[in-house]
Amino acid sequence: MGRNHYSSELVETLVKEVLEEQHPLTHVARSVGIHPGVLSKWVKHARARAEAPVCAESTDSEVTNLRIRVDALEGRLETIRGVLEKLLAAKYKV
Repeated sequence: MGRNHYSSELVETLVKEVLEEQHPLTHVARSVGIHPGVLSKWVKHARARAEAPVCAESTDSEVTNLRIRVDALEGRLETIRGVLEKLLAAKYKV
């Protein structure tokens, strides 16, 4: 059972529907067949990135690079969580 990978364009579009167009999160998620919790996580991350202070001296490319690194680290964290969940499930035969 693998995880689904969604394009950044799809994620951006769905988050925009929730945040900018004020469409209900559950409605948007179900309209494309994803779990509302997945979309909720994306929206939470988008809000955090929007609210994160950026140094006035940072260039756009520096900010973009930092966001890419953060996204990569979040992906690694999700992978680690998945592995840990499988290990625990195997150990306790859940």
